[in-house]
Amino acid sequence: MDKKEKVLCVDDEINILISLRALLRSKYEILIATSGEEALEILRKEPAIRVLISDQRMPKMLGAELLREAKKISPGTMRLLLTGYSDLQSIIDSINEGEVFRFINKPWNNQEIRFIVDFAVKVAIETEQAVEKFTNEASDTDPIASASAIPASLENQQRKPPMMGPVDAASVQEETSGAGILVVDDEEGIAVTLQEILNDSVPIYNARTINEAIELLSNHQISVIISETQVANEDATEFVKILKQNYPFIITIILTKYHSADTMISLINQGQIYRYSYKPIQKNQLGLYTRSALARHGTNLHKPELLKRHQVEELKEIQNPSLVSKLVGRLKSLRLKMGF
Repeated sequence: MDKKEKVLCVDDEINILISLRALLRSKYEILIATSGEEALEILRKEPAIRVLISDQRMPKMLGAELLREAKKISPGTMRLLLTGYSDLQSIIDSINEGEVFRFINKPWNNQEIRFIVDFAVKVAIETEQAVEKFTNEASDTDPIASASAIPASLENQQRKPPMMGPVDAASVQEETSGAGILVVDDEEGIAVTLQEILNDSVPIYNARTINEAIELLSNHQISVIISETQVANEDATEFVKILKQNYPFIITIILTKYHSADTMISLINQGQIYRYSYKPIQKNQLGLYTRSALARHGTNLHKPELLKRHQVEELKEIQNPSLVSKLVGRLKSLRLKMGF
C-alpha cells in the first residue's frame, strides 16, 4: 500500500479540524494542530508535509503569522488559508508575509477544497527538489531575501520601515536581465517615485490606461508590473489575472486606494500577485517590494520549474472578452520576440 502524503490542518476550533480530517483522510495522512505554535513544532519534527491549511483567526498567532514562520521552517510546504471577508489587513499580511497559494473561503465547498488540496499536493511533490536546491543556494544574509520578508503591517504602524540605501544598479540589472518595470496607473506618483529609487538602473514605463499597458507590453520586455486595481475608470484586475495566466514570469505588485477583500482574494487565487499594499505607500517600502520583485523575476527566469508553485485558478467568468483576445495576441508576439 502506498504511503499517504501528509497534510497539516490548523484551527483552534476542534470541530473544524474534525471536519477537515473527515473530508481528506481517505487520501492523505492528516495531522492536526489547535494553535500556530503547535503547528510550527509539527513542521519542525515531521518531514515532507506537503500542504498546510490554516485558519486565519486564532488566538496568540494568526494564520498569516503562521504561514510566514512556516515558510521559513518548511519552504516546500504549500500554504492555504481559511478566511472570511472581514479582516482586510490579515488578508494583506498573508499575501505579503506568508505568500499564500490559495485562499479558501469559510464556509467552504467540499468538492472545491478537495480539488485545491489535491492540486497543492501535486505541486509540492513536483517542485520538491527544485525548492530544496533553491533554499540551499539562498543566503541568509542576502538583502533581497530580507526585503521579501518585510511585513506589510509596517505600512500601518507608526514606526518607519528600515532605511534602504540607493539601489545598486549592477545588481538590479543582473537580477532583471535588462527587463523593465511597467506601472499601470492613471496617476504619475508611483512611476516618479520609482525613478528616484532606482536611479535609472531599470527602465520604467507608465501606462495610464489598460490599452496603453498592452501596447507597452508588446514593445518592451517587462519583469515587474505595479498596478492599481482601477485605472481610468476601468477594472485592471482582469488584466492582471489574464496576464499572469498567459505570462507567468512577470511579477505583479498591487498598489491601490480601493479596499475590497473579495478583490484581494481573487487576485491571489486567479492572479498570484506577489505583494499588495494600500496607497500611499512609503518610499522605502516601495523600494523594498520592488527590489524583491525584481529578484523573484530573476529566479523565475533561472528556475522556471518553481513557477508551478504559483499556478493560478482558471478564470470562470470573463468580463471583457475583447481584452483577453487583444492581450493574448500581443503576448504571443512578445514571447516570440523574447524567445519563449
